[in-house]
Amino acid sequence: MQVFVDYANVHRADRSRGLVYVVDKAIDALGFAHLQSESRVSFRLYDGWYLNRTPTRHAQTVAAELLANFPFTRTVTDGTKNTKIIINAELAYSLKIDPATHLWHTFRQRGYPTGLSCHHPAVVGCNESVCSLVAMHTFISTQRCPLPTCGISPGQVLHKNEQKLVDTMLAADLMYLHLQKEPKVAIVSSDDDMWPAIKTVLDLGMTILHIHTLPGHRTPAFYSRGPRPCYTELSL
Repeated sequence: MQVFVDYANVHRADRSRGLVYVVDKAIDALGFAHLQSESRVSFRLYDGWYLNRTPTRHAQTVAAELLANFPFTRTVTDGTKNTKIIINAELAYSLKIDPATHLWHTFRQRGYPTGLSCHHPAVVGCNESVCSLVAMHTFISTQRCPLPTCGISPGQVLHKNEQKLVDTMLAADLMYLHLQKEPKVAIVSSDDDMWPAIKTVLDLGMTILHIHTLPGHRTPAFYSRGPRPCYTELSL
């Protein structure tokens, strides 16, 4: 079985405990019912692994975990029967249809976010006569530091980290597996942006095991409406 993991969408508390922990949780979520006929499970991790053409520090950390811990063997059981499974994992550096061509620039540091606004603290209920957030409101609203002797602007100190191409990489790989007649895929993500790709392969006959990363989260009913016998929602 292939398991596609939207790694940035995994809860920070889970990621902080390491990749093996995240993989073990996914195996537990799938359980014996979905793994009893499997001998191998391959995890494919999607995230912004490249800053320009250089692996990010995050990518290097996860790659070191892969090298140190994978593959490993895990036994799943229903209390009576046991199945031994070989677990492996990889970073999604490239598309499955063209594994030799890496997709660079998947992690980018953007400048000051456009369209950012800030309410005055009093508007949202602050009753303090002196509130340090007033300075932030002034800084964002006027684009200047409240101190007249300071010339720093928000664009000099605020930036936004973004992952690029990642969602569409996962979607493209999902379609590729369908074309390769892969009958069943597990997806670890609570990102609703994944739904169009999931729906497409479901409508084409693939079985999807959707492991949500957020406790209690489910695909909104206005997306997943109607009976879908090939679609199962689980929780990490």
